[in-house]
Amino acid sequence: MIDITTFEKHALAFELLKRHALIAIIHEVTGIPMKVLRPTYKKMHGRSSKGGRPKESTKGLTRTIKGYQEATLFAVYFKSANTKTDEELVYKVIMAFDIFTSHSQDSQLDFSGAWVIAKEVQKRIVSLIKCPCGAAVLINATEELNDRCLVCKLPHLGSPV
Repeated sequence: MIDITTFEKHALAFELLKRHALIAIIHEVTGIPMKVLRPTYKKMHGRSSKGGRPKESTKGLTRTIKGYQEATLFAVYFKSANTKTDEELVYKVIMAFDIFTSHSQDSQLDFSGAWVIAKEVQKRIVSLIKCPCGAAVLINATEELNDRCLVCKLPHLGSPV
């Protein structure tokens, strides 16, 4: 958890609540009790938040071609987002997610899914490579053993992005 002041914790929680992040993620990042976050979410959005924990891996987000495309695009934005240090993962995810949503209004990827992708990119569980055709390819993000470029359909043979 990031060592930040109480005001910064609440400001960050507010930013995450605006993006409909799961309460479990907000609690993990800020340390604010879930029993405080739940009613705040309901007041902000007029409904209760989705329950449960975030997905465990990107594999749950990339079962469809559209999901795979969205995960790849978010990963590209995440890798190119600049923050002061790598420790500021949450701020980098917020920045990348905002850019992603401004370009993909009809996307099914929510902040909690973006959080999972970002953590896996950071831990190098999934990675981006550049296909010879120039497109980004997200590797190890699907159940399939052969990751292919969605543009030229070649198996993954590229250099890291």
